[in-house]
Amino acid sequence: MKRLRHIRNDNELRTLRKMGAMQAVSNMTWSTSPFLVSCSTFAIFVLTHKEPLTTEIVWPALALFNLLTFPLSVLPNVVTCSPALGPCPLC
Repeated sequence: MKRLRHIRNDNELRTLRKMGAMQAVSNMTWSTSPFLVSCSTFAIFVLTHKEPLTTEIVWPALALFNLLTFPLSVLPNVVTCSPALGPCPLC
């Protein structure tokens, strides 16, 4: 019984803490990536173009970034599941 408590308290709980921390970092990265992509795109635009960044440029770009959010969120699932589908008929 003592050995079982040791395995449960030391090994399993340490692993669960690590998994929770990795999940938190993954969720934070996934949640902040659209904001960081938008900011970096606008920063690159400002640094490389002589024209000012106006609302006529910003709002359509934000709308396009918003449209890309769902396909990019599904992409990891497609990559993960594609080997299960078998060989590609187009190859």
